[in-house]
Amino acid sequence: MNRKKILFIVNNEIVLEESADTLVDTVEKMKFIIAEECSCQYDDIDVEIIDLSQDLSEIDVTTEGMMNWTDINFKILTGIRFDLVLGSDEHLDAINNKTLLNFIEIN
Repeated sequence: MNRKKILFIVNNEIVLEESADTLVDTVEKMKFIIAEECSCQYDDIDVEIIDLSQDLSEIDVTTEGMMNWTDINFKILTGIRFDLVLGSDEHLDAINNKTLLNFIEIN
């Protein structure tokens, strides 16, 4: 699942930001609506699609709390568990090997 952000830009100003995957014809319809609302020409609206899947983790912060957005039930996260003893050889090896995230469990 890729997360994308669609920006509608008029005169170097973002007038609308959409965070859902949108079909091409829907983007075109939205451009017509923006042109009407902003009193500008349809061709003056630039559309930029930004792929956020590489920049963001699967954890999202909402008004309800932190949740995993890839979970279809959108369960609120209640805690974090770390399986290594701080300062132990395993802990230091995980830091050096850059595998520390493998030992973190989010509930």
